[in-house]
Amino acid sequence: MPIDSPPTPAPSPGPSMMAIVHGERPSNPLSSSDLPVGTPTSPVSPLALPQNPVLRKQYLSAVIYACTPTELLFISATIAPLLKRDFLRDLPPELALHVLGFVDEPQTLVRATQVSRWWRRLISDESLWKRLCGQYAFDEPHANIGSRNRRRGKGKMPLATDNEHMNEEVNQQPLTLLRNRSTSHPTLSFSPGLSFREYFKYSYSIMQNWHNGGHLLRAHKIPSSSNNPESGVVTSLALDEDWVVVGLANCRIHVFSARTGVLARTLVGHELGVWAVCLVHKGGFMDGAGRVSKFQDGGARSRHSEGDIDMIYSNLPNWAIGGPTTNHPNANANAAGADPPLHQFVPSSLRIALGLNPDNDSNDVDSKKYEEKERGDWGDEDWEQRSGCDVFDEDAEVDDHNMDSEGSPDDTSRQRSRYPGKPSGVSGSSEGWGQPGALVVSGGCDKSVRVWDIRSGYCIYVLRGHTSTIRCIKVLHNRPLAVSGSRDNTLRVWDVQRGRSLRILAGHTASVRCLDVCGNRVVSGSYDHTCRLWDVDTGECIHVLRGHLHQIYSVAFDGVRIASGGLDTTVRVWDAETGECKATLQGHTALVCQLQLSPTMLATGGSDGRVIMFSFPPLNPSHPHSQQSKQRHPQHNQYTQFQVLHRIAAHDSSVTALQFDHRFLVTGGNDGRVRLFETQTGNYVRDLSEPSESVWKVAYGPGAEVCVIMCKRQGRTIMEFWSLKPREEWEVERDREREKEKERLRMEEDRNMGPVLDC
Repeated sequence: MPIDSPPTPAPSPGPSMMAIVHGERPSNPLSSSDLPVGTPTSPVSPLALPQNPVLRKQYLSAVIYACTPTELLFISATIAPLLKRDFLRDLPPELALHVLGFVDEPQTLVRATQVSRWWRRLISDESLWKRLCGQYAFDEPHANIGSRNRRRGKGKMPLATDNEHMNEEVNQQPLTLLRNRSTSHPTLSFSPGLSFREYFKYSYSIMQNWHNGGHLLRAHKIPSSSNNPESGVVTSLALDEDWVVVGLANCRIHVFSARTGVLARTLVGHELGVWAVCLVHKGGFMDGAGRVSKFQDGGARSRHSEGDIDMIYSNLPNWAIGGPTTNHPNANANAAGADPPLHQFVPSSLRIALGLNPDNDSNDVDSKKYEEKERGDWGDEDWEQRSGCDVFDEDAEVDDHNMDSEGSPDDTSRQRSRYPGKPSGVSGSSEGWGQPGALVVSGGCDKSVRVWDIRSGYCIYVLRGHTSTIRCIKVLHNRPLAVSGSRDNTLRVWDVQRGRSLRILAGHTASVRCLDVCGNRVVSGSYDHTCRLWDVDTGECIHVLRGHLHQIYSVAFDGVRIASGGLDTTVRVWDAETGECKATLQGHTALVCQLQLSPTMLATGGSDGRVIMFSFPPLNPSHPHSQQSKQRHPQHNQYTQFQVLHRIAAHDSSVTALQFDHRFLVTGGNDGRVRLFETQTGNYVRDLSEPSESVWKVAYGPGAEVCVIMCKRQGRTIMEFWSLKPREEWEVERDREREKEKERLRMEEDRNMGPVLDC
């Protein structure tokens, strides 16, 4: 007889649907801890859950309400990783880089590199850092940065472009970038071997050091003479990325290393105080007609370098070995108009330093011409014309590619005539004409202009002609031409490569106090209340600028506009092309003694202790500095008239030094303070040095890496060299060891003194 199986028991009743809907917590929830030991706990299959999304949510809600706090913590720890999602990794690299492009803070990008390797690889892309370099206006790199990174072992990184990128940590395929991503900053160009990220890090560290403080490289103390307390006064200062040149009232010129602050040379030869120095940087190229001149042997510069000079120094003549100026062949050279060249008397090593052919043979065309003149084949007028204008006249030759189809100069040539060249350096240096070493051109109370070779310390030329103190000297960029202004009411143009006077610029009726150069144009300010604009190549006075009521003490010239300030407390702005006075700027209550001009701003410093920043109307769009100024100062492009941006009560006494760039303004005063302000806002940042009795000169070089302060403390001349560059690890370790050694010596000194007994 068949036996039927018992019916399957019904499942245990679960939480009622009404309880689930109303969110009531079920009673007596069954937890995993209530299960017997050994009961398998396999995960619930997704097929066992309701298929209706609403019912699934209700079911999960009921399960969550049935869990204990410990179980909820377990669920949270299990679910949290499942909810994490790397949105940058899920995006295409182009979109991920576009998202990161909205991050403006470099600290945020650096912190984001710690999220994952993928994020680090994305943020290492060069397009991000190139954009930041343009945003922070880090667009003036120079060769020292590349060499510095090579010394650190980081010089093997390729130059980053839009399609070449650096992978530091992960050896994977490079990211695909959006093309033409950085077209908004086309002016950025960097030293080979330096990535945009490294350059931004370097420049950002310098900017932060200006805010928070650099470190003191050296502090030189020069005691003044007891007979003449003013002998230690610093009268002039010039610097570049390699050298710092300081002229003193005690007839000496000190040359320091800009990298270490160490005294490298002391140039001795001036008989009285030095009032003006100009530093000519090594390298460069010959600009204008001098570049294709018959009188210049172009191969001399390419065949010889600084190393060749050391090999020839042993053959120096007796006059060079005995001293810089002892029995110098041209020691008594008198400049009456144009002098014959004196470079044939210069030894080979110094000829190389000047960029000349070291072989003084019969192939020297200039020497042949001089011999012909001595024989009477050349008249004085012909000699002056051929030796001056033909060699250095930029207008004498017009390149074929600057001519239009009809044979007349094209727009480029016309623009060159309106904007003749690069303005002079605010730090007192000029670019060289291809010579392998740096040179110094100086003048002073002994009425002579001297040309020095920094490497050897020898005085190459002593150029005489002025009949009174020389107050100011400038050297043109990429041309061996120096212009000096004197109290004899004249300016003189010198060929410092061949040692001769080219022409005299006469017209002022009182002492020439100041001058500035741009291209082949020179602006001079005089005590006769006028400024004059000169053509260096022809000696022509282009404009006489009249309007000041008293003596003129400062001028600035950018090729388009001329600014002049004087004893009448006003600053006048002139059009260099028409000679018209465009504006008279007021605000000072005493002598205006400091001026600096930029494409968008003018900074003035006066004896009243004030510094006033004026905005300038935008330049002509064709001006070479117009686009660059728009990127640096977009907020100033709206101004169409001269307006006061900032009135700064910088000092309690006269402003003796002033220099600014697009980020910082540095001032020094007779109150003994050196102060730092923000250029865009005029806000005070900090004092750069300890207070002193008076500050004579303050300047910083290219890249704002080194700041030089010349002041007086306790009757001594103090020369401080501050480095704003990011410090190397070995430098930090060295300073730490020095501090430990000082502390150890201090403790030994205290121990040797023993206890002090009261009597």
